[in-house]
Amino acid sequence: MGSFKSKLFKKSEEEDRLKLIPNSPLFPTPEEEDIAFENNKLRFDGLIGREGCAILVRVISNSTSDQYVLKVECSSTSAAEIESEMYSKLYGAKGVPVFYTNWIENGCTVLQIDNYGVKLTDFIELKGGLSRVEVYKLAPQMIAILEEVHKKGVIHGDVKTSNFVFGMGHNAGELQLIGFNHAENAITHDEGFCDKFKRIPRGTGYYLSANLHRYCHGSPRDDLESLVYCLLEMLGIQLPWTMMREPQSFVDHQMMFQMKMGNTSGAGLCEFVPIQEMLGMCRALTCQEKPNYDEVKQLFSCPYVRAMREVKPSFPYDAWKIEKWEESDLEILKRFDIREL
Repeated sequence: MGSFKSKLFKKSEEEDRLKLIPNSPLFPTPEEEDIAFENNKLRFDGLIGREGCAILVRVISNSTSDQYVLKVECSSTSAAEIESEMYSKLYGAKGVPVFYTNWIENGCTVLQIDNYGVKLTDFIELKGGLSRVEVYKLAPQMIAILEEVHKKGVIHGDVKTSNFVFGMGHNAGELQLIGFNHAENAITHDEGFCDKFKRIPRGTGYYLSANLHRYCHGSPRDDLESLVYCLLEMLGIQLPWTMMREPQSFVDHQMMFQMKMGNTSGAGLCEFVPIQEMLGMCRALTCQEKPNYDEVKQLFSCPYVRAMREVKPSFPYDAWKIEKWEESDLEILKRFDIREL
């Protein structure tokens, strides 16, 4: 009986030839010393974070040796212009890094701000979590930063744990707030206007206030409600909408609104009384009302919290950086490889 060979299992000469060709990397990795910004005035000192389509890098000035953080984004968006405008408006606000300048380079928008250290989310992960007392110790700091931002007439619009970082230099160990690409000017006229004015929700769905899911304009109460969800996350609480996808449609936002409003007082979300009360205070405000920030901070004040030392990194977080680069990081960094220019 004759032998039979199916074409399905027959190796082609082309397949054999391709095996002999070494695989070239899709994204060649540039050496750190070969990456520079602003016409080689700022040398790369490490990737420290990601923010949407942007990367955050630490750089050192070749002329002064000062350190800065650059936010580099290579997508066509007006977010960088908004963020630059808001950082400029917030100059002098305690808890917000100083903004220096922005420019276009190699097809990317670059924002230069004061150097800062590790993100709060990374600090919590490296520490193995926070105790309730530690979260209560950090809460008044976070509330005070939002108060400063609101005093300048700005609504952050994307308050989330990963947008809090620990400062450097004279701000060492103090929390700071970044990520103002969804920020907007506060409405200061026409009582109730921010409830009547409808627009597509901005920011990260997980942390948005219930009102923003109803397509309302942001206000101080909404930033504070977002902070409530940050504090619950810091405590390790799994919120009912944790597994929901990022809302894309009116129906998605309606579902999130209903889940977040399941119990207006917040009693159904957690058993931590100060956070329940903070959520109740936020939801009792109209969009035009100014929050009583001191009263909100006082919710977290008790003898054992006051007696606790400050919560801040004890490891050398000034040198902290992301060691493993992703393909999206390389796509941006390769544009600043001086060997390719």
